[in-house]
Amino acid sequence: MTHRKKNHEPIILPVVIEQKGDSWGEETRKVVNTDSQRVLEALIAEYGVDNTVRALDNQGFKGSTYRYLLNPLFVEAQRRRQTGKE
Repeated sequence: MTHRKKNHEPIILPVVIEQKGDSWGEETRKVVNTDSQRVLEALIAEYGVDNTVRALDNQGFKGSTYRYLLNPLFVEAQRRRQTGKE
């Protein structure tokens, strides 16, 4: 059993939004989900699937179970990175 199964915590983004409270204005709250996806895209493109799996393991998740999602995310992130350089 993984650490996260034994010590379940809510997903991080809603927790951070709640912690920021009123210090984040309405416009920031509107873009936070999209911005989070952009951060994810850049990190996966930069560090790849294997490093992301290791990072998930280190965070207490079973990283290999996310390969179904990581592989296509990586392919698309790499495609976008290459398109952006042309």
